[in-house]
Amino acid sequence: MVEDWFDMATKDDLQGVVRDELRNIGTAPITADDTKITMRLGDRIIDMERKVNDLQSKVGSTVQTLNAMRSTLDAIKKKVGA
Repeated sequence: MVEDWFDMATKDDLQGVVRDELRNIGTAPITADDTKITMRLGDRIIDMERKVNDLQSKVGSTVQTLNAMRSTLDAIKKKVGA
């Protein structure tokens, strides 16, 4: 059985390959497809950020409502001696 280079490679060998590939990516020309993918990814990130902000706002409103309800409940308990 012949061993694959990947199986025999050391950690330094693998890091070298990754480092070389990252350098190649940095010098590769940008294509129209790359631009489209980047724009779609950017749109998704913006959309996700909006959803997170909306959810955060809803959670904040819900927490305020729950705190008001808690205060009302505490006031009722105090009034009836519970």
